[in-house]
Amino acid sequence: MPFGRVYNVLSGDSLVLVPSKGAIGPSPPKERVISLAFLSAPRARRDTAEPFAIECREELRKRCIGKQVKFEVIYSAGNREFCQVWLSPEVDAAMELLHAGYAKIHTSVRENQQNDLYHAYVAAEQEAKEAHAGMWGAQPLQLLTQAPDATPLIGKTVNAVPVFVMNGSFLRIQMSGTDGVYTTPATLAGVACPSVPKDDEPEDAMAVAAKIFTESHVLGRDVDFQVTSVDRNGGLIGVLSFAGHCLNKELLALGYGTLAEWSARSYPGLHEFRAAEKAAQAARKNIWASHEPAPSSLQGSGIPSYFEGTVVKVASPTSLVLSGAGVPPDFKLVISSVKGPAGWRMDQNAFKPEPWAWEAREVLRSHVGKKCKVTVDYMRTVTRNEKEEQIVYGTVKCGKHNLAEQLVKRGLAIPVYYRNSTDERSPEYDNLLEAERRAKTNKAGRHSGKEAPVHFINNLSSTPARVKEMVGILHRDVRHPAIVEHVIGADRYRLFIPSASAMVVAALNGVRAPSTKDREPYSKEAHQFATETLLMRDVEVTIRDTDPRGTLLVALHLNDEDFATTLISKGLAKCRGRGATNAQHQAEEDAMAARVGLFAIETAPVAKKEATASMRHDQVILTHVVEEDPATVYLRPVGAAPAQDGNHIHPLTEKPRKNAVVAAKVNGSWLRMSVTAVRGDEVEGELLDVGKVDTFPVSALGSLPAAAASKPRMARRTRLAFTIAAPDQHDEAFEALLDVALDAEFRADVVDGATPEALLYNNDGQCLNEYMVGEGLLVFTDGPKSMEHARDVLKQLTADAKGDRRGIWRFGDWVDFEE
Repeated sequence: MPFGRVYNVLSGDSLVLVPSKGAIGPSPPKERVISLAFLSAPRARRDTAEPFAIECREELRKRCIGKQVKFEVIYSAGNREFCQVWLSPEVDAAMELLHAGYAKIHTSVRENQQNDLYHAYVAAEQEAKEAHAGMWGAQPLQLLTQAPDATPLIGKTVNAVPVFVMNGSFLRIQMSGTDGVYTTPATLAGVACPSVPKDDEPEDAMAVAAKIFTESHVLGRDVDFQVTSVDRNGGLIGVLSFAGHCLNKELLALGYGTLAEWSARSYPGLHEFRAAEKAAQAARKNIWASHEPAPSSLQGSGIPSYFEGTVVKVASPTSLVLSGAGVPPDFKLVISSVKGPAGWRMDQNAFKPEPWAWEAREVLRSHVGKKCKVTVDYMRTVTRNEKEEQIVYGTVKCGKHNLAEQLVKRGLAIPVYYRNSTDERSPEYDNLLEAERRAKTNKAGRHSGKEAPVHFINNLSSTPARVKEMVGILHRDVRHPAIVEHVIGADRYRLFIPSASAMVVAALNGVRAPSTKDREPYSKEAHQFATETLLMRDVEVTIRDTDPRGTLLVALHLNDEDFATTLISKGLAKCRGRGATNAQHQAEEDAMAARVGLFAIETAPVAKKEATASMRHDQVILTHVVEEDPATVYLRPVGAAPAQDGNHIHPLTEKPRKNAVVAAKVNGSWLRMSVTAVRGDEVEGELLDVGKVDTFPVSALGSLPAAAASKPRMARRTRLAFTIAAPDQHDEAFEALLDVALDAEFRADVVDGATPEALLYNNDGQCLNEYMVGEGLLVFTDGPKSMEHARDVLKQLTADAKGDRRGIWRFGDWVDFEE
């Protein structure tokens, strides 16, 4: 008698058998459909079922699915074979069903077919009826035509029976509900198998192999289905387990499917799926037989795949500026595989962070200055302003903290949802998905359902009047918490003061550090030290005063240490004026004695407060007046020729870069210009030999010979000694200087410094400084000691202007600028 393995159970009296020897697949097995002799079972279809059809099929399925059986054909009718089936040498399948009350004798058996086996079956049926067994004594299960809402099942594991396999990863399963049984579509989470072609479509061997694998292992079997989500049509998505194995993972490991991340992001074992797919790719199994790994986007970039460095600053809620070996200075890196809020919006002199942007920035800012380990993951090319730009993405860890995970678990960012499993990403991507699950569970940040906190930051950097209002509200001589947002110079910063919700410019009171703009000695070292020490750090500031430009004069403390004193002790700044404290003077004396930094280049030790700078005399032309500060002008030596030879200037072949020196055509002459900004087809820059900042179209620019571009600038920024411009009343002084001084020749008595100070005399011996102060257009302030002879004259002219109500004094003594 032949043997076969039960592949499927169609009804309570019909089986699908396949050969009992050999493994099933990848080709479809040879199937043989048989019916149990002399029996009749109720029929069930997809939407309807005869009474007890479900129970009868289940009884037979549980007894024989997947098992080897012996069978003998008793009789045939048409193309159907009616057999006696043995589950074991002593167990007759039909007899077991009849005794259990889940089968009945077929009423149309002919007399010539009624043998001893038939009569034994009849007797077994009669016994079940008398015992009220099975369908002879119970109410039938209902087959529900519509599956109930599956949403409550999310996160739960349910018992199910696959009844049909569409393809390797898409099945129809039978489940029990409170009112009956029902079938529902089920998608395997995290795996996508090829669709089985229709009859008129080309054959797909991999699709068939995947379908056969799923059928042979779970069709008609009792399985556990962990529901991870529900699709938009109400179908289940989840993980199917059978006999201690995970079907999702098995399909991926054998190369019968690809990883479908969209359907498994909420499953904690996604990393196991990813590992299974990678193993199949490496072994080139089935659909990966011709797989070739894509080359890394970092290939040929020159950027190391790993380095250790320091977090310098936060560039945006998801990007950092880092320093480290093997990478360029101020190396910008975007945190890979996360999507966070945008940064800032500028609106009418105010900063408005996007929702959750400030909180994300603060998480990253807490790591500024700390050592970090960086894995560079991939690069992307983006187009900005019609120019391609390479953006580098990486994973940053400070200690044990993965910064991307820190953002995600607080609900301040979400993982990037990749379309393809082969897309480059962070090696910690699965941890980010787990962090997102925790954030959703804890209702953190953007997952809380609440509105994000609103942050509105006033930008007072260029509004002196509003700064004075703020100072009137804040207490002086009290330490206020602040954040150093930007280091302008070693002694000048842009601060955010939370108690006033304001962004201001502040300078250290009583201290002066060397200027990087004028390339003074130790300016670079001082600026670098201040940046490394203060940038984006929490500090405390004590407001001492404000200057006429709206700059706060402050004492700044970092970790309870006065930063000005620290600068001086390292020889990176000097005391200036009466604002310096005794501790700062003492630090200066100690630095002088040790001859560190700035004090190492002094030509001779000089007693404090007794140094007098030497004065020189030059013939100059006043080339430019700074409109925002008319007390500042630009002077060029008489006889210096700013115009360049046009024969050596050629049109630019591309847009210039920032800080490049090019030629700009002004009134028919070519003048040297240092580029400060490029905006589309317009370029902003400073005319080096005039001092003026202007904007030119790219077509008005040309390239300079290297020798011409490298020459020092001719126009030098200079202060009119003993003068300062009155806040908010610049216009009259600016217009007056344009009328009487622009392009005029002067004899200049100059005292050098970070910004030189000068007394300007015209050919008639009249002093421009005295004229501007005497007319009430500029205000007297203290100046160089080597020009002490001019101090008393200018101070008297101030008194005369006040008395005669000239210029800014016409409404009275509205402010006292005298020290």
